[in-house]
Amino acid sequence: MRNYSTACFSPVPKNFSIDPWFITGLFDAESSFVIIILKNPRYKTGWNVQARVQIKMHERDRDLMIKIREFFNDIGYISNPNKNNTVEFRVSTISDIANVIIPHFDNYPLLTKKHSDYVLFKKIIKLMFEKEHNTLEGLQKIVNIKASINLGLSNELK
Repeated sequence: MRNYSTACFSPVPKNFSIDPWFITGLFDAESSFVIIILKNPRYKTGWNVQARVQIKMHERDRDLMIKIREFFNDIGYISNPNKNNTVEFRVSTISDIANVIIPHFDNYPLLTKKHSDYVLFKKIIKLMFEKEHNTLEGLQKIVNIKASINLGLSNELK
């Protein structure tokens, strides 16, 4: 009996150019728009607000992940979280999210339910870009918006 495989793990060609709609489709399927609010007494409000956009794929897709990072002007970074055969592209700098990621998804909108999470995420990024997360009033606005994204609020924020 013969064994064969149809799997193909060839690298992405150097001159490969990614279509913006491909990026949107991939992010629609595999990405997350994340807002984290952590209790931290070192901050004026007592809370640290973090935002990030991330996409995880199998390690064999590292070349594609590099191309995605290049597509977004080399912002963010690529890592192997938990060393578990996955590779992750993550952008967590607010100015990079506001000036690179958001314009892309405004021009090439997400098509699934993730679009509604993106719209809420974008509102939070605008508040953070304007430094409103450093005030109690702004923090409350962010908490209210976050309650509607993905899994909602942690028990600590409820």
